[in-house]
Amino acid sequence: MKWWNWVVRFVVSYVVLFVLGYIVPGFSALSMGWIAWLSLLIMVLDGVLDQLMSPEGKAGITGSMMTFVIATLITYVGTMQLQYGRVPFWGALVAGAIIGIIVNLVSRTEQKLDQQPEGQH
Repeated sequence: MKWWNWVVRFVVSYVVLFVLGYIVPGFSALSMGWIAWLSLLIMVLDGVLDQLMSPEGKAGITGSMMTFVIATLITYVGTMQLQYGRVPFWGALVAGAIIGIIVNLVSRTEQKLDQQPEGQH
């Protein structure tokens, strides 16, 4: 996995959690620090498990589901540590689904670009 793939995982997680803070009740209790912390956890766990499960870096339905489950669990369990807010489970499911879809679309696009001959980029 390339270094910018790790950055994409962090940025996508951060933006999704930040935007959902304005839409979903419970997410508004997340400060920018908490959002960064949760995004970092999602990035690291998803990246490490992705490397362990598919060392050749093939994105697919397994990667999408893994990202979805990791993002959902980290978002839901991580926000249980907050004193004044708790994200509803359906909100964590929505966040996990959006993060999983976007991260894996980026991964698939990267793979397609890597498969093309050098002169066709």
